[in-house]
This record gives sequence, structure tokens and C-alpha cells, in this order.
Amino acid sequence: MWLRCRPRNRADAGYCGLPHILRQPFRLYRAETAAVLLLIGAAADLQISHFLYNPGSMFGKLFEAIGEFPASYLASLCAMIIAFSQNISIWKRVSGAILTVLLSLMAGMLLITYQHGPKALGLIAAAAVLIANAFLAKTVCKNGNPDALRAAKLGLQLFVTVLLLFNLIKLGWGRERYRHMVSTGDFSGFSMWMIPQGLVTDNEFMSFPSGHSANATVIMWLTLLPDFVPALAKRETLLKIFAILWIGCVMLSRIIMGAHFLSDVTMGMTLSLLIIYVFYQRLFCQNGSSSDTAS
Repeated sequence: MWLRCRPRNRADAGYCGLPHILRQPFRLYRAETAAVLLLIGAAADLQISHFLYNPGSMFGKLFEAIGEFPASYLASLCAMIIAFSQNISIWKRVSGAILTVLLSLMAGMLLITYQHGPKALGLIAAAAVLIANAFLAKTVCKNGNPDALRAAKLGLQLFVTVLLLFNLIKLGWGRERYRHMVSTGDFSGFSMWMIPQGLVTDNEFMSFPSGHSANATVIMWLTLLPDFVPALAKRETLLKIFAILWIGCVMLSRIIMGAHFLSDVTMGMTLSLLIIYVFYQRLFCQNGSSSDTAS
């Protein structure tokens, strides 16, 4: 198993692993699972897209519009938690406040981008995000739990890393999107996921990997909340199920809309899970070593 975790023991200063609520999703999603999905994609990406493609699907349009929202929303919440933290320097708190405003604007505008809605609606959504963040951050920070600040740092680093890394890979991979092949009636440009096609600037040639799927996977950050929000201590299973369902719906919707192939969404989710694991190890491990590492 590539992400092997053992039960968390807070009394063990040498423990370096994932919190108990993250264990099950990582156990379910093994390296073998990713390998099988990528092999299926290599053999049948085009055929799967032929079968599932339905650009008029309301399901597909819905998750196209909201699929990435949790990533930018959670990043803005993390910035707000930093702004509300008392045990850090004032400039870091001010930086957090500025970031939460910018990220709230991003979250609000994301909701109208794909449906070409009015900008005023996006601004209203951004204001709602700010208000919700202020309430939630105050609740999270009132107990002064240091895990909350570490989780906020993890969330911001995760969001920025996913945003930068995936856009760089897309620029260098140059894989044509299925919907573009359909629109031109030419499928000769189809390429297997593991073969880069060169540098591109056209969005229709940025199929691999899926940014929507990567950003959707950021929602796994929610499963950290029970560690420092007592009111959610008994909601662990619910958060886990919600996160997994959200990721699955976004991945499926991207294939339905012809924006990505099976291998694209698989790699998007896999890389994001790996990034979460790496950042958690770095921010929450006390001694910097553990047997709970990739194998």
C-alpha cells in the first residue's frame, strides 16, 4: 500500500502519520487502484468517452460549474483561520486577511464562470463566502488549538501547489480534449495519457491531468476538522462519505462533458492525494520520521 497508516496516538511524540479519519480513504485508494484505472485508461480512454459523452447533461453542467468551488472556498477559509490566529505575528495575520478576500472573490467568481452569469452575482457569492468564513474561523480558533493553524497552512499550501503544478503539467503535456475532437470531427489527435505532446497554450489541448478532479480532491481537507472542532467529532464518517462522493461526481462529470478522459481524472485525484499526504507529514509530524511512508 502506498499510503500505509496506523491508528493515531497523540501521546506518541514520534508518530508521523495521517489522522484516523483520513486512514480509510487512503487505504481504499491503493497504488494498485490507481495503476488499474490508468491501465484501463491507456486501453480504453477513447471508448469510455464515446460511451459517456453528453454535453447536455445537467449533472455534467452542475459539477462543471461547482466542482472546483470547494478548493477555493477552503483555501479562503484557511486564510481566514490564519487571520484569526492569536499566536502568530501581526503581518501574517494581515496577510491572511488579504488572502481570504482575494480567495473569496475567486470562489465567488468560479460559481458564475462556466454559466456566464452576471458579475454582480459572483460578488454577492464572494461576500457570502467572507461572512461564512469569518463565522467558521472564529469558531475554529476560539479554543486556540495549534492543529487548526497547521491545518490552515496545509490547506493553503495544498491549494497553491495544486494550482501551480497542474497548470504547468497541462502546458507541457498538450493532450487534446475529447470535446475538441468531437467539435472538429477528427480523432486522429488522440494520444495515450503517458505520452506528452509538447508545449501548448490552447486550453483545448490541456486535457491531462484534470484540474477539476485535483481541486475536487482538496475537499479531503474537511476530514481534518474533527481533530480541532469538537462539534464535528461525531461527524467523521459523514465528512468522509461527502468528500468521497464529491470527488467521484466531479470526476465522472468531467468525462461526461468531454473535458477529460478517465486517465486524466484518475491522475488528477491521485496526485492531489499524494500532495495531501506529503504536506500532512511535513506539517503534523513531530520528529520528521515514521514507518508510515510510501512503500
